[in-house]
Amino acid sequence: MKLPGWLIIGLSLLVGLAPSAVTAQPTQSAEMRCTGELDAVVAAVFAAADQRTTRDLCRPEVQQVSIPAGDGELIKIKPDALPKVGAIQFYGLAGFYNVVQAYRMRDGEVEPLSSVAPDALRPSDWIVLSGRYDALVLRSPGAEMSFTGETVGFSSPAGTPLVFEAVVAPKRSLAAIHPEWDNLEFAHLWNWLGALAGLIEQTIVALHEMTGLSWGITILLFAVALKIILLPTSLLTVRLQQSVDRHQSILAPQLAEIKANYKGEEAHNRIMAAHKALGITPFYTLKPMLVTAIHIPILVALFAALGEMSEFDGVSFLWIDDLSLPDTVGTLEFALPGLGDRISLLPFVMTAATVASALLVRDPSVHADVLKSRKRNLYFMAAGFFLLFYPFPAVMVYYFTLANILHTVFQQFSKPSPS
Repeated sequence: MKLPGWLIIGLSLLVGLAPSAVTAQPTQSAEMRCTGELDAVVAAVFAAADQRTTRDLCRPEVQQVSIPAGDGELIKIKPDALPKVGAIQFYGLAGFYNVVQAYRMRDGEVEPLSSVAPDALRPSDWIVLSGRYDALVLRSPGAEMSFTGETVGFSSPAGTPLVFEAVVAPKRSLAAIHPEWDNLEFAHLWNWLGALAGLIEQTIVALHEMTGLSWGITILLFAVALKIILLPTSLLTVRLQQSVDRHQSILAPQLAEIKANYKGEEAHNRIMAAHKALGITPFYTLKPMLVTAIHIPILVALFAALGEMSEFDGVSFLWIDDLSLPDTVGTLEFALPGLGDRISLLPFVMTAATVASALLVRDPSVHADVLKSRKRNLYFMAAGFFLLFYPFPAVMVYYFTLANILHTVFQQFSKPSPS
């Protein structure tokens, strides 16, 4: 799927010349985390059973770690080598943030380690354990590798030391360490989608640096800018939806009469004839959906970027203590399936914005049944998004809330023209 050129140009204009600097330089918060909690965690990962060696890997370059010769023991690299894993329990689809993804990188190509046959591993392959913000990248050219689940094992013959090349760093800074590692940050996405997520991430960071405003206001400005950039598709969707509504209003009484008086093939033929008389097919209602589908990859890339930006780690906004976590105004004594044990306010605000959008849908030219059906669909969508987004980080729910509010405003300024 090729993204519209005007979209890419628009996002690029927001960034200006900032992306190269943003990509090459990790943020202060990332550096602080890397020189703080990572040191202690990673040092233990490469220590043999008797704690013979420790090594600081948290530097902006690949380090060499040598495990002295032993009895051929297996050195295991486990998911808890990365910080933040297990620090908080995410629920539902947000459980993705609880998991460290394991990858094999060869010649710049990244693939999940679970899809690689053990006998297909080469000593020159890089093994990547990718967390939410950071990644551990390593290889041991002289070792035999094995893996079970997310645990990677390295072993060498008795009397032979294990020598690793390894680095732990914020994922965004990996490209500055090694040019072939530029696609590791969003390795779980298709390459083109990961590139779009990277562009969005760089745009948000650049917007924050240019304005000097808080991250909460920066997200608001980005939401407005993206709405403006996508305005042509929004206007096209409105025009197509107006056409659909007019046709549905004309067809509704005809179809009701046909269904009341005819059955089987006769009813089918008359329904088809009614559509043909208007110059449409029974699939005419899909046109607005097809245009709206253009937004889907943008939203996927946007949420991938927001969920993995370390800049939001520990950042408060309004009543939200930490934008990188679900906003919490209270806790339950038990966890609800898929939702968790936190009482969050922001998902209710998001849902209220969607419901308000449905309540404001009014058009005298549209048949009452058509309007009723559209409102019902919006209510179902509001409930679905509430359940979906409830356990996600607050910054993602906050953005979607802003998007709903902006859509409601846009809806009021794009009232249907008279038939």
